[in-house]
Amino acid sequence: MDPANTDWYDLKSNVCIGKGDFTCAVASLEEVFSIDSTKADTSFYAKILYAAQQKPDTAKYLMWAKRGAAKYDSRADILEELAIAYGWAGQTDSSVATARKMIMLDDTKTTAFGRIVKSLVDGKKYTEAASLAPTVKGLSDADAKEDYAGLLFAGVQELVKVKPVDNPTLVALSEAILAVGPKNQNLITYGNYFMVFGLQASLSEQSQALRTPAATCESTKQYEALVNKLEPALKIVAASSNADIAKYGGGLLAIIPGERTAVATQLAKFCK
Repeated sequence: MDPANTDWYDLKSNVCIGKGDFTCAVASLEEVFSIDSTKADTSFYAKILYAAQQKPDTAKYLMWAKRGAAKYDSRADILEELAIAYGWAGQTDSSVATARKMIMLDDTKTTAFGRIVKSLVDGKKYTEAASLAPTVKGLSDADAKEDYAGLLFAGVQELVKVKPVDNPTLVALSEAILAVGPKNQNLITYGNYFMVFGLQASLSEQSQALRTPAATCESTKQYEALVNKLEPALKIVAASSNADIAKYGGGLLAIIPGERTAVATQLAKFCK
């Protein structure tokens, strides 16, 4: 065997993949690169990233994804791998930035974009996944928006299983779902329901504070903004076909007129 024969190592990597020995496959492909780095074409990166992802070997996966993206910085498929690798490595800001870059290069790569979002949600990087909402909102693909909202809703369902519920993250996810304008009525209803649920504690706290000597013009205006935000959401929740959800929404909706009256009184008192 010629130790400088890259074809042999490439063939060996195929055998290793066939046997499910992905460590062997990565090592063989690294031999190809060390012998002749010009052999690292798009097929090479597709193969080594596939192998590194399977074990998974996060360090190798990220290293080769970075190299691939540096060489082929306009290849959406390699940028997808890099975004996922960043997510696995805990570098979620870089993952989000790479996802944005990928979809801006080619806004038809919505399936790949969805895989990145799913990777973030599966990794419980909910805030980072939600931060992509403005990018998704700007897409012309309505199905991509529905898919994104659905992926975030899966995150919501997981998030509320953990007690106590992380309300700020719940609100961020819910607002991101609604921000992209889904057409699915369940996503609209539950997006509003969980947003209200996440803000209910703030509603209660600010309502009580409004009626104390510590209330100020600024705090009253903040509470007014919260009431203005919640009222349309509560109307949607109260109209739900789910009786329990509708009852919940209707109960909170009933207190809104009284809160508005209290707000008006305090604004007149403090904001002169």
